[in-house]
Amino acid sequence: MKALARRGVLLFGFLIVPLVGLSQPSATLPGADDSPAVLGEDPGPPERLWTVRVGALATAADTQECVQRLRNLGYTSIVASGEGPVRSVWAGVFEYAVDAELCVDDLRRRAFRRVEIASIPATPGRNQAISRRLPVEAVFRLEAQHISETADPQFDPETDPVIQEGRAAEVLRSAEGDAALERLAEALPESDSRRAWIVLRLAHRAREEGQWDRALDLFQAVADGSMPVRRVDRINAMTRVGWILMYRTPDYRGAYRAYREIELFTGSETVRANALAEQAWIMFEILRNDRVGSWPEVRRFCARALARFEPGGSAERAKHRAVLRLIHLETFHFESRYDDVVRYAQAYLEQYGEDEARRREVGMARAWLGIAQMRLGQPDTARETFSDLAGMNLQPEENFAGEDMDVLAATYSFELGVREGNTDEMRFWAAYLQENHPDRAETATILRILPDRLARGE
Repeated sequence: MKALARRGVLLFGFLIVPLVGLSQPSATLPGADDSPAVLGEDPGPPERLWTVRVGALATAADTQECVQRLRNLGYTSIVASGEGPVRSVWAGVFEYAVDAELCVDDLRRRAFRRVEIASIPATPGRNQAISRRLPVEAVFRLEAQHISETADPQFDPETDPVIQEGRAAEVLRSAEGDAALERLAEALPESDSRRAWIVLRLAHRAREEGQWDRALDLFQAVADGSMPVRRVDRINAMTRVGWILMYRTPDYRGAYRAYREIELFTGSETVRANALAEQAWIMFEILRNDRVGSWPEVRRFCARALARFEPGGSAERAKHRAVLRLIHLETFHFESRYDDVVRYAQAYLEQYGEDEARRREVGMARAWLGIAQMRLGQPDTARETFSDLAGMNLQPEENFAGEDMDVLAATYSFELGVREGNTDEMRFWAAYLQENHPDRAETATILRILPDRLARGE
């Protein structure tokens, strides 16, 4: 249960912290409504925006120097305020708190003192001043010499002897083959476009072997544009850098900056939409882990990303749409808006429930639905939901975010039995876990506590 435990779901509430509202229905939260749920709907324009404040400026000269340094870094909307020891400079206008927080991180690395983000009211003028480009140290050298390289490499990959030798080494899938590729790359000058081709092969080999630091360095070498490379290959390398930072390092803030740069760099609407989708997921993770931002901001970003994905298109675009709508749904759980979780989860299942390609996302939506129903004191509907989830027979590769949905369904069903003193239900799900998931920690815990819970239930 590690994934959902990290995401704020209380597992085995009777063992750790009792789940609130299971014995009786909880009150409907203010603002909840019965209108049809629109998956991924935009919550509307922001009422508050964000800026960066640099404080503790002792003199007017210090203030002017700060203003100039910020301007040189690319900040706009710079305003100096205060007198005496309370002099401050306010810089930038950002729609999302994450953007402002990344600027604070960058300014602190540059030895600015007393830097913090601040919330400001949204106005028409400030809305127009919002920039998608962040004035922070770049992940990629977008100004590099070969940024505009769009022509095919100056070699024929089917006949070039160096490329043929590289392919022969690559197909070995071994340390000897990798060493041969490295020798080929080292023998070529950086001005030779074949070098980028070989470095990319080495990067993919490192990725296949799980050598993430090495893969990151190699993809970064191509992404930085310091050697001739086709634009499509450079964007592919940039995307690999973002993926490794997000899913393998993990460096959520670095990944967010990487995907923002990809969004602004690429000329492809598909790549831009994919970069927005990744940023939405990373924003979700940064808020969940670092408490930066708000759930309405995540929903607004999801809506922005969804607007880039027209109906139809490739399977990859359909997957992004489904994941963005799932993120949108999950935000309501973290606001404890369980009525809205139920509404949106039911709408999600209505749209995707019969889509075989979306079994991963559907399983996760069912999990959130069942948890919300438990929180609302609806044990019968929750029991049915978890039974449906178990009945999906999801395979390991169909589990979402590393969570084993079958184990989740069984453990929550067991907890429902505990809550209601249903000993038959407890025995059934304990036996189910013992038979189907004998090595799981959840199974061991349930088998250990089962005699006591049965005694209480009887």
